[in-house]
Amino acid sequence: MVGAEQVAAFFKAVMIKQPDLIVSEAVVNYQPGLIGSSHGRVIAVVATQITGTRISNIWAVRNPEKLHLWHNELSEGEPHVLRIA
Repeated sequence: MVGAEQVAAFFKAVMIKQPDLIVSEAVVNYQPGLIGSSHGRVIAVVATQITGTRISNIWAVRNPEKLHLWHNELSEGEPHVLRIA
């Protein structure tokens, strides 16, 4: 996907398909990011790369083995600064 309109349309479609999704701001890989949760469980982490004043790349992780670290962090109420691979 390239361009703000395509990316916005993608995220809108995801939100429509999962109306119980809660999206929270987080620091991911020391950059602005998002955490998607549903029913108290982290189901996605979105990392961004900022170039200048624009988002130049977006990565999304949905692998439960990697997301368990985020669920633990949310449960403890700690600041969210974790690296995703």
